[in-house]
Amino acid sequence: MSMDALGLRDAVRPLGLPSDIADSAAAQYRQRNFSGRHPILAFVAMPIVLLPLLWFGFLMTMIGIGAGIVALGFGDGTDGFPTSPAAQAFVVVLFNGVVLIPIVLSTAFICRLAIRSSVGWKWQMLACFVLALVASMALADVSMPTADAKGRAMFGLGISVHPHLSQIFQFALPLAIGLVALTWQTKSRRGMLAS
Repeated sequence: MSMDALGLRDAVRPLGLPSDIADSAAAQYRQRNFSGRHPILAFVAMPIVLLPLLWFGFLMTMIGIGAGIVALGFGDGTDGFPTSPAAQAFVVVLFNGVVLIPIVLSTAFICRLAIRSSVGWKWQMLACFVLALVASMALADVSMPTADAKGRAMFGLGISVHPHLSQIFQFALPLAIGLVALTWQTKSRRGMLAS
C-alpha cells in the first residue's frame, strides 16, 4: 500500500506545486468570459462610457416625464409647472436622483461583473476609481420658475479646480460602494471556507 502512495506522489509531481496548479486553474476560469479575457476594456474603458450613457438615458426620461406633465395639464404654475413647495422639492430631489442613481447602478454593475469574472479586487477597485473620476465631473442644478424668473435645469461635465461639495460626494460614492462590495465578498469567502 505504501508503494502505491509513493507511485501517486510521483505521478502528480510533473504537474507542479499545488499553488501553481491553483493559479493555472484560476487563470483558465477567468478566460471563460469577455471581461476576464479583456479586463482593460471591461474595467477601464467601459466605466468611462457606461456612466455618461446612463446619465443621458435618465435625463431623457426626466425630460419626457416633464413634457408629459405639461402636456397633460397637471402643472399649475409659470410655464405649466407646479409651484407648490412640495412639488418643487420633489423636482429638486428627482433631478439630483438623475445624477446619483446612475452612479450607484453603474458601480453596482461593475462590481458584480468583477466578482463574476473573478478578476480580483485590484480590477474592481480600479473600475470604481475610474467611475469616481467620471462621477466627480458631473455638476447639476435646477431651479423652479417663479413670478420673477424662469426656471432652469443644468447638467454638465467638467473639471473644476474648486469642486462643489456634491462633486466630492459623487467621487466618494463609487469608492464606498466598491469597498462595501469588496468587504461583502471577503466575508462571503471566509464563510464558505469556514463551513
